[in-house]
Amino acid sequence: MTIIIISVTLILVILLSYGLIFLKGNEFYLKMYNKTSWFIMLLGLCLCVSANFFLFDQMKSYKCISQLFIPIIGMSIFAYPTLVYEIINFPDTNKYSEWVKRNKLAIMISLITIDIVYAVIIYEVSPFQISPFYVEGEKNFKICNLKSKGYLLVFIIIYIYKLIILFFIAILTFMEYNLINIRNEMKTITVLLYFNIIFNIILIGLTFINPKRFFFQYLLKMIIICTITLVNYIGIIWIRIYYEKSKENHTYGVKIVKHGRNSISTGLNSSVKENKSIFSKILKYHYQYTNTFCESEDENNTSAIPEIQIYTSIIDSNQVTDIVSPNQMTMDNSNQ
Repeated sequence: MTIIIISVTLILVILLSYGLIFLKGNEFYLKMYNKTSWFIMLLGLCLCVSANFFLFDQMKSYKCISQLFIPIIGMSIFAYPTLVYEIINFPDTNKYSEWVKRNKLAIMISLITIDIVYAVIIYEVSPFQISPFYVEGEKNFKICNLKSKGYLLVFIIIYIYKLIILFFIAILTFMEYNLINIRNEMKTITVLLYFNIIFNIILIGLTFINPKRFFFQYLLKMIIICTITLVNYIGIIWIRIYYEKSKENHTYGVKIVKHGRNSISTGLNSSVKENKSIFSKILKYHYQYTNTFCESEDENNTSAIPEIQIYTSIIDSNQVTDIVSPNQMTMDNSNQ
């Protein structure tokens, strides 16, 4: 019962947190994802934790499917905006990033639709059967078993599909890790990526525990699902606030004024040699510090959030430099 209360509380907190991005002063949330992307991510977290509701009471075939697929679908929906965001912010301008930027909502809806379609098919096929399991001298219970080993191939295909998406996110995260304009975002994504990989491996591994440890297995599943949801929620909401507030508390805040996006220079590590191998290209992008295209997902966001910010105590605000302070920039704009 405690797990159910925790799960319901998590869902309510996550849903209410959507209102944070509408509050004045929280425009930085829209620098990474637009309002639709935030809604999709938070919906994915709610879906993930709702899997705990299918781990109670008498076991049914639909519960066998739900406790297996709902966490997978939930975390997939949570990850899709990140995949789109990373493609858009690819270090070099390319036609694919431009196309994804124009069609990001359609792409996310398409990916979610694929998940819904194969979930409906699985529910209709109903590959599980409920079998009694007897333990001598202990309480007997029912467990989920596949009706045929042929269904195992369906699950393997789904897992491979999800692993391919995860692989692309991991590669893009590595390539974009050092980009100055999204460095904090990449740090958060990297930590959550490793965390989700480790805990999902543990979650899958629980299915191979001896059925005699039925109650221990299900309790551990519920705890892991709540942990995955809570950590990802803290990572995308509260860690983001921490990054932004830590910037505000710095001694000096300055903005670099740029005239046109094409003027962005590319910083590369000189130790990376130019050649045509895929590994070398990935490594080259990893050491690249700026990209040739960067823009908030929210086309309606006109809050003048700087593309590049420098926070330093070395340069005094009275010094004559080519860097314009935020206050001076505001005054200059008002005089025009």
